[in-house]
Amino acid sequence: MIRKIIIVCLLITCLCAQTATSPSAGDGSESNPYQIASLENLYWIIADTDNLDKHYIQTVNIDASETVTWFDSSGWKPIGKYGDWFTGAYNGKNHIISNLTINREGGYYIGLFGYALDATISNLGLINVDITGSEKVGALIGSNNNSLVYNCYSNGSISGVYDHNMIAKNNDTGGLIGISWFGSKIINCYSHASVNGNSLNTGGLVGKQDQNSMIVNCFSTGRVNGYDSVGGLIGENINNSLVCNSFWDVINSGQEVSAGGYGKTTEEMQTYTTYWQAGWDCDHIWYISNSFIIEYPVIRENADKEILLLTNKIKNISE
Repeated sequence: MIRKIIIVCLLITCLCAQTATSPSAGDGSESNPYQIASLENLYWIIADTDNLDKHYIQTVNIDASETVTWFDSSGWKPIGKYGDWFTGAYNGKNHIISNLTINREGGYYIGLFGYALDATISNLGLINVDITGSEKVGALIGSNNNSLVYNCYSNGSISGVYDHNMIAKNNDTGGLIGISWFGSKIINCYSHASVNGNSLNTGGLVGKQDQNSMIVNCFSTGRVNGYDSVGGLIGENINNSLVCNSFWDVINSGQEVSAGGYGKTTEEMQTYTTYWQAGWDCDHIWYISNSFIIEYPVIRENADKEILLLTNKIKNISE
């Protein structure tokens, strides 16, 4: 009887444990990226630092529900950290990752990607996330350093928990990205996530933007609560960084201020003319319904083929 109990416990442990499985297709090059077709493939990226500079495409929707049990309930281990940065490219190909859990109170660089440096992350949705960290916390990326992010979105819950042992004591907590800096660009992204930051720099989309970075054609709608430097879209925006043609919902966020962007009522946020008048590409990149169907904008499936990346039009855009 005892032997049977032990066997059952071992089976349960195996079923709940994290497993790294190499992708069955691709070689990680730009022309032949690794194809991520399961949660085990996704976790494989973390398994070896040699994987952090490769190219990836996601070929299916991935349910990450089991991450709630990983690492003694600490959840997902972010891809990339300080010193072992993610420097590659990840294209979600308009797929989603759902039910990702991270419970790393006291942790730095917390998100699906912990630290992205000179990277490109695109065309990916994160649905129903439950993420907790202490420093630089976001659904998609904790720290976005000189990287390009476009056509990405999130919903769920993001929490930056104050850690008394932190020296800087800057949470930098955002619905999509914790901090975006050193020339990073965030284009055509949004977040419906609720965001709670218990120290400095909390925003519905980005906690803090710094050092010549840029947010273009983005929005956020989720509830935002924080201690200091709190904004509906972005908590702090400094050092020649720009927020262009971007919006937040002042009603649902509970925030009338932001370090950048334009506050709109829920009705205005769900109105086509708000975005059309701001110059958004509503024919190729964004789908925004007419007045008969009330909803927020969504990214079209073919947006990846149409977006103008790093052209002079994007580089020279201004308020």
